[in-house]
Amino acid sequence: MKRHPPRFEQYHTYTWSVEQDCYLIEHVHQPIQQLQKVLPFTEEQINARKKVLGLFKRQRALKRLN
Repeated sequence: MKRHPPRFEQYHTYTWSVEQDCYLIEHVHQPIQQLQKVLPFTEEQINARKKVLGLFKRQRALKRLN
């Protein structure tokens, strides 16, 4: 099976501060609408950042443990 490298160039069109990353990691279970009220990013940008930080994989792994 051939693996393709991730496309990080599409995620780096905007910058996230360390504080924003921390907030996203700590509040990953909140709905997107709630995160959009606090973070100055769109739904697509928030989901893209979650993917870069590995939060989707982490949520799946935690679901398997429960």
